[in-house]
Amino acid sequence: MKGVLQYIFRITCGALFIYGAYLKAISFENFEFQIAEIGLFSLSVSSVVAYLFISLEILLGIWLVINPSRVIVRSIMVLLLVLSAYLLYLLATKGNSISCGCMGTVIYITPIQALIKNFLIIGFLIFFRTDQNS
Repeated sequence: MKGVLQYIFRITCGALFIYGAYLKAISFENFEFQIAEIGLFSLSVSSVVAYLFISLEILLGIWLVINPSRVIVRSIMVLLLVLSAYLLYLLATKGNSISCGCMGTVIYITPIQALIKNFLIIGFLIFFRTDQNS
């Protein structure tokens, strides 16, 4: 039974990454602008960062579904923790009334909702990782 749950969690987490990347891609200009608003990159560099981020999100989702090695699972967990730190920054500086952009502009998600989503995914990955052999 635990193997079936792990399989369901793994597929669900991978699908969430792929779906999130898809939603960012269909509203790419908005996602690019959100990255530029952070202030770390110019608008032209933000375009490249947005493409890289969406590509990474798709790859991680596919790898999680197809070949969930320990490196991939750990990489996803680290990425989620880094993004959660950014969400905490958003929450502290702009409040909870803005969209974090985690699901593009199609689905409005506040920083607190995104934090809950991230920590649930991390919990699923920890559960999934406990019996992993590769």
